[in-house]
Amino acid sequence: MAKRKPPKTYAAKLHPLAAKWNIQKHLSDVSLANILAGDTCPPISLADFEAYLAFKEYSLENLQFIVWFQDYRKRFFELSAAEQAYSPGPSSSTFTFAAPSYADIERRAQESSSPRLSKSPERTSLATTLEFAPSPTRSAFLPLLSRNRSSECGSPLASSFLPKLPESAAHDRQPMRTECMRVISTFLRPGAPKELTLDEILRDTIIRNLAVNTHPDIFLPAYEEMYNTLERMSLPRFLAFATMNINRPKQVFWYLCGMLHLLGSIAIAVAIICLVSDMPLRKRAWRLFALPYAWFAGMQLFAAFRGFCNQVWNRNGVQLHAWEMHDDDEESKLFVDRIVSDKTPSSDMAIHLSQRPPGPESEDDHHDARHEISITIPVAPSHSDAGSTSATMIAPFLSNDSKDFSPSSSSANSFNRPPIFGPERIVQDPRIKAVHQQVMNSIYLVGTVYVILFAIIVFTVPSRADAH
Repeated sequence: MAKRKPPKTYAAKLHPLAAKWNIQKHLSDVSLANILAGDTCPPISLADFEAYLAFKEYSLENLQFIVWFQDYRKRFFELSAAEQAYSPGPSSSTFTFAAPSYADIERRAQESSSPRLSKSPERTSLATTLEFAPSPTRSAFLPLLSRNRSSECGSPLASSFLPKLPESAAHDRQPMRTECMRVISTFLRPGAPKELTLDEILRDTIIRNLAVNTHPDIFLPAYEEMYNTLERMSLPRFLAFATMNINRPKQVFWYLCGMLHLLGSIAIAVAIICLVSDMPLRKRAWRLFALPYAWFAGMQLFAAFRGFCNQVWNRNGVQLHAWEMHDDDEESKLFVDRIVSDKTPSSDMAIHLSQRPPGPESEDDHHDARHEISITIPVAPSHSDAGSTSATMIAPFLSNDSKDFSPSSSSANSFNRPPIFGPERIVQDPRIKAVHQQVMNSIYLVGTVYVILFAIIVFTVPSRADAH
């Protein structure tokens, strides 16, 4: 099956040097923990980071796994000591947690590939430890694993390799066993709908350990690797991306304007040099007419290089991305439908549009026969809860009503090219405001330096009119 081509997002392109300049001062101290804790505001909020990973880097599963693990660990340690005892932690002498040392990894790999050991009933490789099994019953704690519509629980794609479980009463009482099996099916098994980019041996070791224990520390190696990947690679690119306040069409527009002003300034300077005599020297003042065009050219080209527009900055805004414009279109359509059908929102946080098919109904199908469309607007946590990772903060990921950011969804493949002077939204984060002020100051500086250099060249060239 051919791989679906990613949709065009029409986002502005930022040179690596410009990206480094944009984040090196005011955003260098922003960490992934700040974003997860809700310490940042648009356009560098948690929801913005989620959309960036979904539509730009196509690695949303990394963030979803991190958020799930933090919530899973919190819920596990809220259990009673008796329940936690069925899945002992690293202090227990009866269980050794991943990740093993490299020597152990090499030894396990050799044992798994040995023909003699592969036939031994005491030792089995991962291929014989795993079997095809239907996905377990939907868990109330992990609805994000079924957000991909192409892999709903019970479908053939959702069938997963799951480790065979020991038959013991203690094992059956291990907390959150079903949830861990669903995590294997969604994040860890090869070909999973949200497969993590983990080392094969590390992934196999985690799955083996999950066969006998559900302690959160089993997932710790995968969590640390995904966390480091997001913080060291994805986060800097996201912060640089968020410093731009224009889309691709407007960036191209400013490049064209800068080139036109550059060519215009050169043409005016050449025409004056060739046609106007500089005797006496005061006649060289005519060459000043070329300087305003040179000043605009320097500022516009540098602004496009930095992904910036001073007009949008004056309004304290940033242009909407293609996926944000699509969401606005969907919400506008639902709003119109609500007005036409004379429905009112059920609360301040959600709009529920309910339609019932015609015909009689019974009490049994009273709920199933109704088709609901829900828009949930997540609320950003306050700064006072910055250190918390409660379920309220990760509600956009763990809610069935949250937006499906999968790039393969129909919404992601219907992006329209945004207009040059498209809609905007307000910048709320003070660090981004400081970055924009810094960029604007540098644009003025570059334009001034360029026009001075241009003037020096233009005023030192002798007039060609005196040569004839």
